[in-house]
Amino acid sequence: MSTAQPPRSSQGELQHLPIEQLHSYSHNPRKGNIPAIKNSLTHHGLFKPLLVNTGSQTGEEWAVLAGNHTLAAMRELNKQAADAAQDQPYTMVPCYIIDVDETQAAEIVLVDNKTSDEADYNNEALADLLDWLPDLDATGYEQADLDALLDGLNTVEELPEEEQDTPYADFITVRLQLPPHLAQQWLAHSMVFDSAEEALEHLLDHGASGVN
Repeated sequence: MSTAQPPRSSQGELQHLPIEQLHSYSHNPRKGNIPAIKNSLTHHGLFKPLLVNTGSQTGEEWAVLAGNHTLAAMRELNKQAADAAQDQPYTMVPCYIIDVDETQAAEIVLVDNKTSDEADYNNEALADLLDWLPDLDATGYEQADLDALLDGLNTVEELPEEEQDTPYADFITVRLQLPPHLAQQWLAHSMVFDSAEEALEHLLDHGASGVN
């Protein structure tokens, strides 16, 4: 009888590391929007640490498992600042340090990306939040995104007409011209039924005497 294995621990600690010490994970399959991340960093700064593996079990030292594109964006901002003879904004970076093997490192990278992909939005709440802001400059969204979102919420989906499940679906439509006195009798007769089809069915079942 097999026993369940305890989960592998990736417990670590928060440290500030020099940005030059950090390296992008070599097998990262993700393609990030670096311009959007740079815009966010410019407006908000770095609001969450990078996840970094020491590499003692992999040989890939100080590899970023979550936050590779943030690292790239910070480096670009540092270069822009250096080119303008300004202080570099990101020399020390907050990092959550763990020490895992190659398999667990790969699993962490994959599940971090996959769970992000599979997340969804409450579109109404998203539209309300975007519309509430004075502008969208630091959100990663553009006005066209909000317009498309609002258009989607305001569009009433036209459902195809379902075939009516009715015993009269196969009836043939016949137009008759009746003398006024018969037309009035037919009108009086049919008004006691839910539909003209029911009135006609009753008339056929009970003969012409159904109209008096």
